[in-house]
Amino acid sequence: MLEVRDLFGNVEPLDGWGELYRKRKVNGEKTIRFLLFPNEKNLHGFSMVQTESQITFDGEPYIIKSVSNKTMGTKYYKDVTAIHKFYVDMINKQQPKIHNGSITFLNVLNFIFEDMPYSYSVVGNFTANAFENFGNENRLALLQKVLERYKAEIEIDGSIVYFKKRVGDDTDFQFRYKHNVLNMENLDDSMNLATVIRGNGAEGITAYYRSPNADIFGEIDADPVDDERFTSEATLLEEMKSRLQDAPIITVTINFADLRASGYPYTVPNEGDRIFVIYEPMDDFQLETRILEIDETFKENPNPNGNPVAINTEVVLSNHKKSFAGTTFDQIKKSLSKVINEDGVIRFDFLDEAVKQATEAIKSAQTELEFVNGIIAREKTNPNELVVVNSKGIGISTDGGQTFRTALTAKGGVADVINSGTLNANLVKVTGAVNIVRPDNAVAVLNGVMQGDFLIDRATPFYMDPEVTVSNNFFMTRSFTSVIADALYFKHAGRYLTLVVWARTLQSGCRVDLVNMDSSETVKVNATLGFPYNNVDDSTFQTITIDLGRPTFRNIGVYLKFNSYAAGVPTYMRYTIKTISG
Repeated sequence: MLEVRDLFGNVEPLDGWGELYRKRKVNGEKTIRFLLFPNEKNLHGFSMVQTESQITFDGEPYIIKSVSNKTMGTKYYKDVTAIHKFYVDMINKQQPKIHNGSITFLNVLNFIFEDMPYSYSVVGNFTANAFENFGNENRLALLQKVLERYKAEIEIDGSIVYFKKRVGDDTDFQFRYKHNVLNMENLDDSMNLATVIRGNGAEGITAYYRSPNADIFGEIDADPVDDERFTSEATLLEEMKSRLQDAPIITVTINFADLRASGYPYTVPNEGDRIFVIYEPMDDFQLETRILEIDETFKENPNPNGNPVAINTEVVLSNHKKSFAGTTFDQIKKSLSKVINEDGVIRFDFLDEAVKQATEAIKSAQTELEFVNGIIAREKTNPNELVVVNSKGIGISTDGGQTFRTALTAKGGVADVINSGTLNANLVKVTGAVNIVRPDNAVAVLNGVMQGDFLIDRATPFYMDPEVTVSNNFFMTRSFTSVIADALYFKHAGRYLTLVVWARTLQSGCRVDLVNMDSSETVKVNATLGFPYNNVDDSTFQTITIDLGRPTFRNIGVYLKFNSYAAGVPTYMRYTIKTISG
């Protein structure tokens, strides 16, 4: 269901939009577009659909930036384009202050989000960087510069912005051209291929890097890095590696239903998800690619209270090392240029295609069941997947009904996933005594015995630094430096560690850290939450989820730490719901 909120706070549901298109990119635009036709159910909401009104779709707010009122025969409709509210809020708010010199990642985020209705969470370590005349711009432009400088990426969840080295999930899925997917576009591009790079930093610091791919493609020089902001060889080398495009750029545009049918493990795509491409022309040379763009089409749910139904999804995969930070500002500004011209008038060619799509959607109906030799239930996003029910039995096919490798008939049942001696499935492996192997190859059950528990416990007696006290059911400190509030212990029996944290301060904001007790621990627990100024009990909380990697079933200890951004100012923190899952 769509909802519209006008500038006066009035909220109405929206019906009559037929199809909606959403575009998502890594660190880039997040926009929706739909055609809205008036009907009896949207009499009030239709007139509220105007520029700067807010549309809620899939639980997220979008601000309308373009409304074109048009006619098609005797029908009147609106063509609507909206941008995610986060980007609108950030581009509409200036930061008049100026910063010069070195600044930590957390402090620069505090600078950007000052007086904004968003908090942030940092997952991973980011070294300090130096800026000159940083500020006196809108917050989105500043955010773009920070993402570029610190090589960070973002995810937005409600009012919380997550900063990570890379968003998305790692998979073991292999994409092979001419094997499991055929309809590829922009197969490869070696224009910027280079395998050797040199760099110069401050005070005579130099670095050299030769990619292992030089053994395949030869030594090809990249433009050198000359930047006095880098004061150590390690940071200079990291920058050089990030700029080096040491493999041909592979770009693939594909229908997600095809990708999923080829074995992709997730039911929905996420920005930044990583897969592998086997590059056949180079003797099965393997490249890591990512989902960089997702284009989705939704239709209205016939159930008035139901969620919109996704009917088509296309993803763009690529392995290029272009910074995604620049797309945040540029793509949001440029997204409307695809719809309207410089005078603000909707482009005819764009409208013509939109009208065509809307007309087809109105005239056609989606068939879910076919009555041919029984009942055929066909998957709409992948017609090769179907179930047949008739008087002879039930059959499941993945090749459009050519074969039924899984079936149940009066004479018995067959299933290609069952073999003598060993049961192999996507999530289960049974060999002799029961062993259960997870998708990431961690052994969850060995010889029928669970390998771990999901308990998180506190130290006994409770552990906290002297600067920390307990006040009104909160940990409290006045310390400007990070201090330990509690010590937690758990077995690494699940992939994800989750905590819900409350924090507030009477001035300037505060931060909460979760870190390993043992800095040499290979299972890294390193996350930071930033909280803005708030003096109301229980009003500011964040959920932090950390991917601990494949379970090792080892015992792990972590410290929960916090501090104020202003020395001597009381800061309060507590946590609930601590779980190990996945």
